[in-house]
Amino acid sequence: MSRYALAAILLLATEAFAFQAASKNATPAKLIKKVTPVYPTDAQQAGVQGTVVLETVIDEHGVPTQIRVISPAGYGLDESAVDAVSKWRYQPTTVDGKPVSVLTNITVNFSLTNSEFNQKLEKQRTTFNIALRGVQEKKITKATLDSLNSLVSQNFGPALYLYGKLLQGGVAVSADPQRGFMLIQEAAGKQYGPAQYEVAIAYLKGDLLASDPAKGIELMRSAAKLSSQGAQLFLGIAYEEGQGVPVDLERSKENFRLCAAAGQAQCQYRLGKSLLEHPDRPDRDYAQAIAWLMLASDQQIEDAEKILEQEDQRMTPAQVVAANRLKGQLVHRQ
Repeated sequence: MSRYALAAILLLATEAFAFQAASKNATPAKLIKKVTPVYPTDAQQAGVQGTVVLETVIDEHGVPTQIRVISPAGYGLDESAVDAVSKWRYQPTTVDGKPVSVLTNITVNFSLTNSEFNQKLEKQRTTFNIALRGVQEKKITKATLDSLNSLVSQNFGPALYLYGKLLQGGVAVSADPQRGFMLIQEAAGKQYGPAQYEVAIAYLKGDLLASDPAKGIELMRSAAKLSSQGAQLFLGIAYEEGQGVPVDLERSKENFRLCAAAGQAQCQYRLGKSLLEHPDRPDRDYAQAIAWLMLASDQQIEDAEKILEQEDQRMTPAQVVAANRLKGQLVHRQ
């Protein structure tokens, strides 16, 4: 790997199910075969390093199963980590001498030897992602809130935003919309895209902040660059329809493409429709338009399905093949 290296791969404490953990005769799983993940070329070239946290069940045969990413790093690191860990083997956990399945978290660190690895930032990021998973799955425990409060005290942008949203909605905490929005504003100042999107909306609506459309659009553009899918969709529509900005179909498609590639269904539909209906559409864009509409249709966007039904009779066999090939290449993990 030349100047690139993988940091240590750590197995976190195994969390057996409650009845297993209560047993005094439990022996934890022991790693007996480890496969080193491949560092993706794209991630190396982009200088991307990070930590992937996986949740997996180690079954009674010592095989990792039901592996899922609970804290992603992107750039192919997640897939590489899953692929490697799926090949790991353990002496299984035993309870009273009998092998059992257990749930565990596994952390895989990817770092570049010629780059400084920010351990503090990675710890904040992974702690936040685990807390976020709890919020998304509506399993907000005291530990989840404690983690978020700790990150808020460290001025970690994503945590400021998430805790602000909880306060605004009174979810698992006493409602305090004013403090919630203040935290979201702080997160926006920390260059957190979703927070900048919400503050931009506030400027445009003139409800939580004094109306300032110019500042709202400026902040919306910044949020889009910081990977806010909401901002990318907003600007795509705004430039397409001339809402607060001049009509600019190329800028519209640029914004739709960002969120479409990240898997946002409405962006996929609008991008496909825009490509299909463009008056000067080059022939090569037809298959791409169909591919985006297929992806949107797969996510139950009915309008995309209607367009595909209309185009079905017009497509040649070669165009069908090209669209299906593109469909598997267009979406990527950010």
